[in-house]
Amino acid sequence: MSYEVTIGIPVYNAEKYIRETMDAALAQTFPSIEFLILDDCGTDSSMDIINDYRLHHERGKDIRIIRQPNNKGIGAARNRLLDEAIGTWLYFLDADDLLPANAIELLATAGKAKNAEVIMGSHERLDLYGGRHDHSIVRYVPDACVMRGDELAVYTFSRYGAVGANVWNMLIRLDFVRNYRLRFLNTNYWEDMVFKMEMVTYTKCAVLLPDITYTYICRENTLSNFQRRKQIGKDEILCNAASVATLMRNWQRLLAKKYFHDWFNTILMTEFYVACNAIRDKERIIPPLSDEELRTIVRMPLTFPQMLRYAGLRNLLFSLLGWMPPALCRTCITRMGKHRKLI
Repeated sequence: MSYEVTIGIPVYNAEKYIRETMDAALAQTFPSIEFLILDDCGTDSSMDIINDYRLHHERGKDIRIIRQPNNKGIGAARNRLLDEAIGTWLYFLDADDLLPANAIELLATAGKAKNAEVIMGSHERLDLYGGRHDHSIVRYVPDACVMRGDELAVYTFSRYGAVGANVWNMLIRLDFVRNYRLRFLNTNYWEDMVFKMEMVTYTKCAVLLPDITYTYICRENTLSNFQRRKQIGKDEILCNAASVATLMRNWQRLLAKKYFHDWFNTILMTEFYVACNAIRDKERIIPPLSDEELRTIVRMPLTFPQMLRYAGLRNLLFSLLGWMPPALCRTCITRMGKHRKLI
């Protein structure tokens, strides 16, 4: 059987939320969807619930379950979904988030009309932790709808956070992903950001929709929710920084691009923000980060002469942080972070 769209859902211990997620996915108005479920070997009843949908739901024949040999984490799970999907398009859905019923129809219609490789929708965010029930909307403006050539990369790197680090709420042509051999890092930390920041540098036609096509729910004690966690492992901080640093492996390929210095700045500032957060949350990081480890976070994998030659004047000060003595590096990050009200 062939499908126009594969919705890929990695599942690991999601029994509290998976019914709502599956109900939203299966209620899509778009008819040609494969629901590809990745069983990442959790220990709860998530897969029993999904099997019940497969056996009894009217779209159950379109549900396909694949299983990892053991728990491998989100990066490996998403790569497996990339490999196994049979739709023309792939859409990642987290197992505790929701979609409006017309989400895939809106995205697919726009993608086919513009012959795009990537279609991104706007989303709403619900913060459900600490007694909060906050609602916000992240919306693309209508005049930023269609981007060709390097326009998506220019837009992405022109302003920090212009395009989020998430890979959910994004319809991607599978032949585009496979042609460029785009893969997720085999890690649980910021593998989505690295994938997306690499993806936009290859994209030649993208559509950004102002329509809300995803509900992202931020819950208590998730990896992405640093704000409410009582403890943060030091390895997690270092893995976050190491994941971002892998983006520099492409620096020579992008050197001639007009967005190169903005791209470079995005990586530098991301690592700087990680370092600032590590200083701000030092009482919650177990065990504490040493000055040397903090310097490692902000040190780019370029030689000092390369840094001086290619970083650009705008990036030079932040580039030099990683070449300072460790104690001085911490002092400078702290002062610069306080000046920017990050610490």
